Amino acid sequence: ISNHPKLKMNEARVVAATAKLAQSKSNYYPQLSANGTYTRIDPTGSVPFPTPQGVERFFFIPNDNYNANLTLQMNLFDFGRTATGVKLAENAQQISETTWQLSMQDLALKTIQVFYQIHFLQQAILVQQKQLNALQLTLNQTKKLQENGEATNFEVLTTVYKSTSHSIT
Repeated sequence: ISNHPKLKMNEARVVAATAKLAQSKSNYYPQLSANGTYTRIDPTGSVPFPTPQGVERFFFIPNDNYNANLTLQMNLFDFGRTATGVKLAENAQQISETTWQLSMQDLALKTIQVFYQIHFLQQAILVQQKQLNALQLTLNQTKKLQENGEATNFEVLTTVYKSTSHSIT
């Protein structure tokens, strides 16, 4: 039973339904994402300014630019869409588990049916063998009676006919 392809397929469906349920529940959880970039700009625009130390250049944009973003999202209300998805996933999981159990029961029933069919055929063979043995014994007795002159050739032929017609059925 553990290696039957039908059961393996149904077990995989149960695992997939469980994963689908976990996926549908993920809309209840907040989502956190992070993003970071680095850009180097060369050359950048600048303006000379006189200062007491001399002329210094004032740059409009720095050469090294860093950008980092952190985003937190949480679904507060979706008009029951998430709850409906979770309920559907739960139902799909229950259906797949029930299908798996029914498949196991179906295989067990088929196994029992095959066992009883084999047992019935074995008993039928034993009955047929006993009937053939009884007919063979009757034929032997009829032949002995014919040898002693107590039975006719017709009785021997009738016994042979009964044994051959019975063994055919």
